[in-house]
Amino acid sequence: MLCLQDGHFPSSAFPPTVIIVEPAGGRGRFRARLDGRVIVTSTRQPFLDAARVLISEGHDPHSTLEMRHAGADHAALRARLGVAAKLTVDERAKGITPPRFVRWRPCLYAGGSPRNAANEVAARVVAPPSKNAPADGPRTGAPR
Repeated sequence: MLCLQDGHFPSSAFPPTVIIVEPAGGRGRFRARLDGRVIVTSTRQPFLDAARVLISEGHDPHSTLEMRHAGADHAALRARLGVAAKLTVDERAKGITPPRFVRWRPCLYAGGSPRNAANEVAARVVAPPSKNAPADGPRTGAPR
């Protein structure tokens, strides 16, 4: 008989959500898949980033997340989904101190190009009008 713990079933009561990771081109970068669907395209911390994606998709934070490398029959990492989603890896002091888990904070601005989906028009930055610009016509930011 299953007993509720803190209003939830124990995470061991249900099979874990298993993600499969594989190299993604760059050195130390991985792609994460869930049931064949790519959920993280390229990252140095696929387990933690996949946990955040799954939470955003509505998965139960009390469930267990398991990561396996492609072709492996055993887990490389396992954690409660909600716990993994709150962590990131701090590698700032490379060579001085080993990497460590720290609390994840979303980036307010990561720089680079704005994200866009494959089926959306790409975002573009429009320069503000200059003092010498003609007053007629739309300002698109493109050279005339």
